[in-house]
Amino acid sequence: MVALSQALPVLHIDIEMPKSTASRNYVIRVEGKNATVKDVMVAGFCYRVLLEEAIGSPAMVVRCFQAWTKEQSHGIDLMSKTEIAQARAWHKAHRYAHREASPLLSSPQALSFVFRLE
Repeated sequence: MVALSQALPVLHIDIEMPKSTASRNYVIRVEGKNATVKDVMVAGFCYRVLLEEAIGSPAMVVRCFQAWTKEQSHGIDLMSKTEIAQARAWHKAHRYAHREASPLLSSPQALSFVFRLE
């Protein structure tokens, strides 16, 4: 039996943090080599909480992420002012959440937070 604090003996692991409410249409994953349960439950949770604190409701987090994705794919020429502001909000919140939650990862250089819509 592997202790919860030990790294799993897998070259690549993709662990999904469970959603805490039905209104959240996204998941935060911790991906990379030797991710631990602590990485998901502590650092992944912290990342999600910081995103939501910076942006607002889970629905607003989704809208901001979608705007950022649109900006990455098509540029800002076809975006409304609201979408541009939402894309900037996502970028700023992601950078903040990543900066604050990454030190909680067991191996910050080998692991990353991945935001996925469901």
